[in-house]
Amino acid sequence: MNESWINNNRKPLIFLGSCLNLEKFTTVCDKHQIDIHGIIDSDYYGNTEEFCGVPVIDTEDNIEKYKDDYNFFCATNYVPLKDKVSVRNAKKRLSLLKLIEDHDLNCISLVHPNAEISQSASIGKGSFVDVFAVMDPDTSLGNHSHIYTFSLIGHGVNIGNNCYVQRMCMLGPEQTVEDNCFFATKSTVSKRYVTIKEGTFVQEGMYVMRSTKKGEVITPKSSPRVYSIIR
Repeated sequence: MNESWINNNRKPLIFLGSCLNLEKFTTVCDKHQIDIHGIIDSDYYGNTEEFCGVPVIDTEDNIEKYKDDYNFFCATNYVPLKDKVSVRNAKKRLSLLKLIEDHDLNCISLVHPNAEISQSASIGKGSFVDVFAVMDPDTSLGNHSHIYTFSLIGHGVNIGNNCYVQRMCMLGPEQTVEDNCFFATKSTVSKRYVTIKEGTFVQEGMYVMRSTKKGEVITPKSSPRVYSIIR
């Protein structure tokens, strides 16, 4: 795990968007001596001075003036569900990821020093690995994907872009997770060689022993059958 963008502190950091996990991100920045410049977020600029102690400095319309002098990290939430709040959050995050691509912004990844990352694992740009998360040998995490506390990514698992593995999840071994997937707290996918298709949402406490369909929402009522460890 020698990627130059992991915990890169050569330039001050700007967060694109915000959410309540910002405190987790700033904690990792503090541990790696990453200077935080502020938040660019059109939803807050002009009506909120700061969020989680970080100043709100501008809107996305002025991104070009920051491009050369700062690193960036997209700090919004993403859940592939169809309720009003999830749809709005997803739309905003995807628009920020497009902003990053269109302006060729330099995104860094934030990895907590107490995460356990194999030397043969790889982590893409703009991703986050939380405290006590584990990535076993020969795993990979795509761009702008998040793994949270006490989650285990088993050997040979390849996770795509913009995926979220929430707290106390387990994936693997030797699985493929396509882009834009979400694993809610305490969900497990343990069957070898399965593929979690793009846009899958796995509800909290689900125990999945099969591949999924594109955009599938896994619940206790899913068919073919899955199992729930939360009653």
